[in-house]
Amino acid sequence: MNCIATKYGNLKGAVFKAAYANGHPSEVMLEDENILNTNYGALIPHYSARGDLRRYETDIMFYPDGELKYVALRKRTLLNTNYGAIPCFSAMFYENGALKHVFAEDIADASGFDNDLELDFSENIRINTDSGTIYARVTGMAFYPDGTLANVSFPCGELVNMNTPEGIIKIRHGIYFHDNGAVKSLEPAAPIRVNTPIGEFIAFNPGVEHNCGKNNSLNFTPDGKVESLTTVHNLISALDKNHTELIFMPERNADSYFDELNSFCPLKISFNNKGEVFIEDSSLVINECRFDVYSLIEHEK
Repeated sequence: MNCIATKYGNLKGAVFKAAYANGHPSEVMLEDENILNTNYGALIPHYSARGDLRRYETDIMFYPDGELKYVALRKRTLLNTNYGAIPCFSAMFYENGALKHVFAEDIADASGFDNDLELDFSENIRINTDSGTIYARVTGMAFYPDGTLANVSFPCGELVNMNTPEGIIKIRHGIYFHDNGAVKSLEPAAPIRVNTPIGEFIAFNPGVEHNCGKNNSLNFTPDGKVESLTTVHNLISALDKNHTELIFMPERNADSYFDELNSFCPLKISFNNKGEVFIEDSSLVINECRFDVYSLIEHEK
């Protein structure tokens, strides 16, 4: 078996999958048990015996200078973070060694490919944030280079109440934070009324994909102002400085006429710190226009 010398010890049963121009390993598959000595303790990477359906997957990735970039773990392992010990099956790191991502869900196990890795989806994790405590099933977490929490993702069906600049909102899929700890982005679990510089809107996207991330229906600035939102509930009438009326509304989806919410393609509205509003492909100066917001769909908060 091959043996590769690394900053974290010698890797037994290592097979190169890719290498950098300087000869350092980029991606490695392991066929034997190893222990990596890291800032987060001794980690045992996943390794694949012959006949293992995962034996051709990448178990470890390195940066060009030999620093650890990614590791898939043999079993669920607790990693210490600024937010407590988080169980994970794999993790990614920044070049300085700081934790970047923790993945609490093992894809192969969830798909039934590996019976040695058991994921108990009923187990909740407690995470204390500046916006309150998250106590929920978690599929992953991401961090800024200084260790501040960047986001938390949830499995399908998990709903969490979070304190936001618009009050307590029940969210789904996950939540993103600014590096100052303030709420950055979220996906409401149900239509929610929010205040903006041009009026009150109902933020919600019924067709949003799980873990949509930057496409979330409600986004905030670091100081708590609404930066952007997505709506299928509202129509906007804007009268510009030339007294020209502009109408903006979600477009109807011809394939979904029998589903009231899903019959519309969402309207995206965003704001900047220069007093402008962007509605789809149009930009308007807010204090040069009059805006009226109308409801398209009956809604209960």
